[in-house]
Amino acid sequence: MVTSVFVVALIADFANVPLAVGFAPFTVLLSFIHRLATIAKRTASPSAFTPRGETPNYLQEK
Repeated sequence: MVTSVFVVALIADFANVPLAVGFAPFTVLLSFIHRLATIAKRTASPSAFTPRGETPNYLQEK
């Protein structure tokens, strides 16, 4: 009786392994997309060295 309960608990623990393995590539893809979006956002944002004519009006000092 105790052995069968242990086996059922062990099988229930391993039931999540295929789910985790299945979502692993998706997680890597999402993290890569997030990294690319962050780099694109920082590249496109005006900084201290952006020429005055290319800086949006709301960021220009008066």
